[in-house]
Amino acid sequence: MGAYHKTALSLTGFSGPSGALPRKFNDPPSWFQALPPERIGLNGEYDYNGLAKRVDHAFQERLSHEIVANVTVSQRGRVVILQGTVESRAVIQRLVHVALTVEGAMRVETRGLTLSSEPRLNVACA
Repeated sequence: MGAYHKTALSLTGFSGPSGALPRKFNDPPSWFQALPPERIGLNGEYDYNGLAKRVDHAFQERLSHEIVANVTVSQRGRVVILQGTVESRAVIQRLVHVALTVEGAMRVETRGLTLSSEPRLNVACA
């Protein structure tokens, strides 16, 4: 029995066969045994921006190039962030629908999208 294991057992109050079960410190917790879904890349490997890449890939497969040409995809954890210019609100709804079908996506943030059909207001700050 190693020094670390003996110290860990003494901290848990286990000193022998008194009926108490010792804590196991050599097995990692279950949350470290699988990759979080937002960190899985295109080929199942670990990728910090895996969700954004998989959403972008889903856009390329399911939507026309004209729709997604001016849209960039990023992520913040399990939140997909869309930025760029689209033609209509219907396109935004389609983008959100496709993004939410990708495993790991919980929400889609569309504040960075602007509509090309609506004029932008230019407000000058003094």
